[in-house]
Amino acid sequence: MTTTNEGLGDAARKYPWASARVIFPDKPMNLLHTLPAGSEKNALIAYRNNQLGHQHTVVLIAGYLTPLNLYGQVIQNFSVVRHARIVQPTDTTSFQYTFTPDAMLEPNDYTLILGLYYQDNVTNHTYFATAFNNTVTVDESLETDPKMILLYFNLLLLFGGVAYFVALKLGLVALLREKRGGDSSRRRVEVGTNGEGYDPDYVSKEHHRYKEALLQRHSSSSPTKKRN
Repeated sequence: MTTTNEGLGDAARKYPWASARVIFPDKPMNLLHTLPAGSEKNALIAYRNNQLGHQHTVVLIAGYLTPLNLYGQVIQNFSVVRHARIVQPTDTTSFQYTFTPDAMLEPNDYTLILGLYYQDNVTNHTYFATAFNNTVTVDESLETDPKMILLYFNLLLLFGGVAYFVALKLGLVALLREKRGGDSSRRRVEVGTNGEGYDPDYVSKEHHRYKEALLQRHSSSSPTKKRN
């Protein structure tokens, strides 16, 4: 498949004696429907020299995005990879090409064009062979946007403030503080039983009876004072 692409310059001419195609390793059946913005995409470009008696030299691999069906307007130029690979007549060679749609691209349908520049070693003319020219959909970026994180954080703070204000109006905050204060005083009473005083609620009746009997026995056994 060979096409003329005027958007890549006047040197890219129509040339029927070469063909190129692309395979996307992570997509079955060579289909590429979506491109996550900001995510790297791999392509394997195959090139075949169909011209007998002429050597071709692949010099550049390039790609770009245009608005849908508007080839004269380029939205994004991808990185250009330089080569100097000679392809003999009837030979086929392949190139790996990696491109990344800009993370700030608006989610939409675009035209993706991938191809390579090659030079005829007999005529010294340079041509462009299109390997991929089709519609793709650019999705939202898979990476976390710092602006979105800040937005979510502010929304969380706002929600927390509103919830606290509502709870304050309904008296829930005072109720929780009162309950927490009651629990604290109860813990202090329990800990206080280890000191000199004690809480009668935590002493059994048997212990009371034993203590009273002990006091009576002690008072009966003590000597009485004689009166003058």
